[in-house]
Amino acid sequence: MTILLSQAVRVGGSVLAAGTTQTLAADLEADLVARKMATYTVAPMKSTVSLFGENDPLTGKVEILDPTTGLPMSLGGSSSITGDRAAFWGDSIASLGFTASTTDSPIVGDMTNQQASAYNPRAWANWANALLGLPFNFVYNGGVSGEHSGQILARSAAVLATNPKWCFFISGRNDVTLYTTVYGGDVAATEAAVMFNNQAAWDLLLGAGCNVITGPITTMTSAGSENATTLGMIQRLNRKLRAAALSRDGVIWVDVQSVLTDTSHVNGYTLASRFFDSTHPGAEGAYLAGKAVATQLAPFVRPYKGLVSSQYDCYQKDALSKNILSAQDGLFTSATSAAAGTGMSGTQLTAATINRSSGAAATAVASVVPAPVLSGLIAEPVSVGNAQQLVITSTAANDQFKVSIPSSVNFAQFPAGSSVYGECAIDVSAATNLVSVSCEVSLTYTGGTPASPSVSRTLHQVATGKTGVGSDSYSAYLRTPPVVLPANATGLTQVAINWYVTFSGAGGATVKIFRASLVKI
Repeated sequence: MTILLSQAVRVGGSVLAAGTTQTLAADLEADLVARKMATYTVAPMKSTVSLFGENDPLTGKVEILDPTTGLPMSLGGSSSITGDRAAFWGDSIASLGFTASTTDSPIVGDMTNQQASAYNPRAWANWANALLGLPFNFVYNGGVSGEHSGQILARSAAVLATNPKWCFFISGRNDVTLYTTVYGGDVAATEAAVMFNNQAAWDLLLGAGCNVITGPITTMTSAGSENATTLGMIQRLNRKLRAAALSRDGVIWVDVQSVLTDTSHVNGYTLASRFFDSTHPGAEGAYLAGKAVATQLAPFVRPYKGLVSSQYDCYQKDALSKNILSAQDGLFTSATSAAAGTGMSGTQLTAATINRSSGAAATAVASVVPAPVLSGLIAEPVSVGNAQQLVITSTAANDQFKVSIPSSVNFAQFPAGSSVYGECAIDVSAATNLVSVSCEVSLTYTGGTPASPSVSRTLHQVATGKTGVGSDSYSAYLRTPPVVLPANATGLTQVAINWYVTFSGAGGATVKIFRASLVKI
């Protein structure tokens, strides 16, 4: 196949000029076309989803070059965070529980405004991304509460303008709920509108080189306003939507209804324990929906492979490395000592501080063990470094343990205004009444005062009064939003990567933390 470059790119270390035709590997050509950096001179054969280029082996990405300077340009402001550009489009369920308004809620820059999802138990896509190994860089939230499919379709330009490679699209629930007010009670008109609008949205995305992840209209819980008419519409629409999705290359159908439904209920309602209210998934539902999405997408996405991999992978050893944290500490291969923090026993990394940060009687046994050989959705063939393991026994609500690894700041390497994010892998098992596992970046000033705010990414296990993930074991990657380093004159002395493990009552969990780093953007 042959492509026509619309702008200069660097591939494999060589600059290919704009306006030239090139014959490259099929996967690389598809990646360039998907990024709108080239067009095919002959239509390619269809495939299930867009193919993925290996990109520049030296930089790990295809770089867009400024036509004037010849220097690499930022890809929409987000090329410094690894991951395929992904957007959300649809209703309140699509919005992941972000604060919805009558206008779109854009996620700007390098994930900066995603901090809200760190505290929202309904962030199902946060789970999917973590379980898949962070293949997505979420660049736009186009989910608006209360909108029907026609209103959602009308906002297509705003979504397409963000140039996503993947779009999570959810639409139709509000058409069914509001069929009497929006469609005058006309069932046939309601179903026709949903089918037309949803397929039109998919086709717009596909035409822009964007893969679509979509799924069924979910039923409400028994506490909702479902009736025989709405239940019938949902059943018919889901059959037709599924068939329409499966007929299109590039549309992936994920049956989240099956993991949310109450199989014992004659009307097919969803389980109240898995929902925040009668309509929106809660913590347990978000985890199960995210896991279903991750399982379906696993064959089509690439896990992030940038976690720290050797003791030389830090700026203390390599001046070009963007990792602030000593890789020896991030791989947990440095010295160990007795765990002497509050509530602690066993052995810990000497560079770390571990203690019970909340509660009165919870205990934890620490040990430094070989890092897990990751399996499942983020499988890796070998163990890399060690892991800091905590076997925690909680006794009451709000029991919490904190692990912290600080790093001194070299302001010559990382001047004021630099942005840093934290990332790591975690493995959780044998959990009972586990509320959340969080990764955080915090700044410490002379006198020990932390910066405000710090930034974190959380995997919520339960929401107040609801059932949680339970004893399901999982491995996942976590990455925080960036935090900006202030000027040294303000007294900044350390940047730390922290982890919090929080419980809702008597129980416990085994948590392993490994392959940690603090990365400059």
